[in-house]
Amino acid sequence: MMRPEISIHMNLLGRRAKDASQTHWNTALQVLRNLVSTKKEGLALKKSRDLSLKIYTDVAYGGEGLRGQTRALMCLGDQLVRWYSRCQDVVTLSVTEVEYIMDCEEAKDTSWA
Repeated sequence: MMRPEISIHMNLLGRRAKDASQTHWNTALQVLRNLVSTKKEGLALKKSRDLSLKIYTDVAYGGEGLRGQTRALMCLGDQLVRWYSRCQDVVTLSVTEVEYIMDCEEAKDTSWA
């Protein structure tokens, strides 16, 4: 099952597993509560004539010495067909550079989709 909203939080929590604080523990419990309360929900794929490709992207600048975070959703019509959240491979010096790298990666990924 695809759960982008959960995977983003778990990805961020996983990076802090070595030096987790009470805030991280509370966030992990909140994610688990969300999973329990929504366990009967799922994705419903609908037939649609709209085949327009829409791509939504977002980046987070990691700061000095840290890698930027790239997130993207790809929809075909109203259907989510691909999503990801990952750290970039290189350390960047600005938000603009993070966005430029993300745009290049997404253009490359889209051409192969």
